[in-house]
Amino acid sequence: MRTALLHTLAWIVGASWFAAVAAARPESVFDVPGEKTSELRAYVTVRDELPTGAQGPTSRMLLLLDGVLAQLSPREIALLVSTPEPAGRLIDARGDLERIGVVHLVGRRGQASVEVMVRPDGTMIARELSNGGKKLAPEQQRIVRLNHRRFEEASGDWLLFQGFAGPGLKAAAPDGAPPAERPTADLPLAQVVDLPRPYTPGRSIMDPQTLGDRFQHGRKSNLSSKRALSEEKLYVRLPQGYDPRHPAGLLVWVNADTGGEPPKVFHAVADELGIICVGAANSGNLREVSERYQLVFDGVATVCKRYHVDPRRVYITGVSGGGRVSSMLCACFPDVLTGAVPIVGLSCYDRVPLGNSRYARPGYEKPVGRFWTLLKTRRMAPMSGPPDANFPEIKGATDVMNKDGLHIRLFEYPDMGHQMPTAERFAEAIKWVDEPYREQTKKESDLATSLLSAYVSRYGNVPPADDKQRAALVKVTDTGPWTEAAWKAVELLKHPGGK
Repeated sequence: MRTALLHTLAWIVGASWFAAVAAARPESVFDVPGEKTSELRAYVTVRDELPTGAQGPTSRMLLLLDGVLAQLSPREIALLVSTPEPAGRLIDARGDLERIGVVHLVGRRGQASVEVMVRPDGTMIARELSNGGKKLAPEQQRIVRLNHRRFEEASGDWLLFQGFAGPGLKAAAPDGAPPAERPTADLPLAQVVDLPRPYTPGRSIMDPQTLGDRFQHGRKSNLSSKRALSEEKLYVRLPQGYDPRHPAGLLVWVNADTGGEPPKVFHAVADELGIICVGAANSGNLREVSERYQLVFDGVATVCKRYHVDPRRVYITGVSGGGRVSSMLCACFPDVLTGAVPIVGLSCYDRVPLGNSRYARPGYEKPVGRFWTLLKTRRMAPMSGPPDANFPEIKGATDVMNKDGLHIRLFEYPDMGHQMPTAERFAEAIKWVDEPYREQTKKESDLATSLLSAYVSRYGNVPPADDKQRAALVKVTDTGPWTEAAWKAVELLKHPGGK
């Protein structure tokens, strides 16, 4: 009888514990009472309010001008709902938290809003701001930690740039006070300068699981990054003529030495093509490689939040060991990095014949699935020459990857040893990498100009008089975003962003 009683008590305690956990399930932070997740619409905004225009016919350009960073698909909503970690301990929402955005979940009868924040170490936290259309007091707000890997997948299409909606925002204070504006300095153009802190943690965290997933076909890595962004230094160079009305490209520099300043050989072509350059100090060959990787993604996130960067145009380059890093990251993170110029250093996913029955070992495992599909759309432009000791491996690796259908072209120069290229030679390589983007944007610009001309011919150079005319102008901004024709359409729409 005593045993039966103990079993009964254990069942009661267990059931009570399960009920308590179920009642406080972390997924509820992304629920809307009485609404099915599959029927929700969701938007991510810079500020607490959801702009009224976001729910009507619109385009991604108009959304960003309204401070909307993403409009989520049903799949992305389902992924987001799965991101909270199981409850079990109190989440500390104090300290230095940076707002990523506010998720607005809209149902047929009600809606909810959740603030998503990040700590300097990359820890993601979500705080419920309202539910059922009712703003919650601080003591009512549920706060959960998010699984960073699932959140990275769920938020892969979110934009970071917050310049059209005001300065970057710090997270709301725990007492419910409004977000504090982060001061942003206007940096000089065409000069390499220290990028002011604080820096934004990239969503990719170089822990053993991520490194294993990306580089080793899922086998857990023994490497990990000790992220301490407050102790790092980033350098940035904005191109001459940078204007947030037209998104720039981004070139990440990975040195083999301790200096992180983007070299002078990049400057002229960066100005010509409109490319921002960023590099990290003390990220050379003597640094743990996982920390070099981490600084690349933290540099990308920091620049993309402060400056308007086209995500189709985020490139990476490096010299020697930095060249190897650039080639591996482009191959294993083609969802973030869209091209590479590895200089006198190139790693391959297969062994590379060097002659005399010698082979260079693979640097990583061959990407598979969607990453391989994406990689086949990217361009890689290694640079070297016969005097370079790495030349046989670079040439052999280029041949291997070419045979597998990758867009890789060796920029070979007969007098180039283990050194940086000239400015003219680097320009050749980066222009080839950037060529598909320039061709695509020209097509977009031509089509947007044609659509705008058709509108003006039919209706005149006047604001739209009805929904049909408005839709025609919205299409201009959707077809050729950030082009001159799109900005003219924004003005005719009398959108606040056109001022």
